[in-house]
Amino acid sequence: FAEALGLGGDLEAADAAWGRAIALDPSVSASWSNRGTVRLQAGLWEQARADLQEAARLDRSRGAPPDAVVLNNLGNALGATGDWDGALDAFRAAAAAAEGREDYESAGMEAIATANLALGSFEAGRGEDAVKAAQRLVRRDPSFWDARVALTAFYWGLGREAAAEEEWQHLCEADAAQGDVGALLSRGGGGGGRRADPGTACALYSDVSAVAPRWPPRATAALDAFLSVSRQGRSKGYRGEPLTFRF
Repeated sequence: FAEALGLGGDLEAADAAWGRAIALDPSVSASWSNRGTVRLQAGLWEQARADLQEAARLDRSRGAPPDAVVLNNLGNALGATGDWDGALDAFRAAAAAAEGREDYESAGMEAIATANLALGSFEAGRGEDAVKAAQRLVRRDPSFWDARVALTAFYWGLGREAAAEEEWQHLCEADAAQGDVGALLSRGGGGGGRRADPGTACALYSDVSAVAPRWPPRATAALDAFLSVSRQGRSKGYRGEPLTFRF
């Protein structure tokens, strides 16, 4: 355990270390979930799915409460392998497992799982479900910028352009430092036909690269279409293939 945990961002070495931990004692669910998370980060979708399913099975077999992080990661792996119905079930279960817990990590996990539920619903063609999930997040935390920009993309993708512009305006009037960006991995600089003043929340999302590493393809393309003021958006699939969506 100590060896694997100390490997940081070396995904290949961490994968091997967790594999050794599993070989020593395959009954430890944390070893499976940690290797599954490493494989998820490495884009090894099928292997991540198998590991995370085994972690969840081991927890259930000993009557342990469901782990919200494992279920959320499993949802991401299921979605990446095309099982969006299974992914949505996993995200709902992750949110339910974290709901009502008073520790900070659980509260954050509930929001993350609900955000993933919204994004997954949009990917699965359930646009109104996506909107409702994102609206719940924004009502709970009006400064949850990721949820607001997702709602912007959903509205645009559903043809509700005025609503999309209204959500974007909220972002453009907000100080970026006052909100929760979520797990933002990169900050873009100038995108499409949208103007964003520096320091505002919408400036964080003025290029689709801000969400492309984290969002499913259809929602990413919807934001690309919004930023380009177009009914067509582009993104990449889970294997890096270029995709185009019309909204």
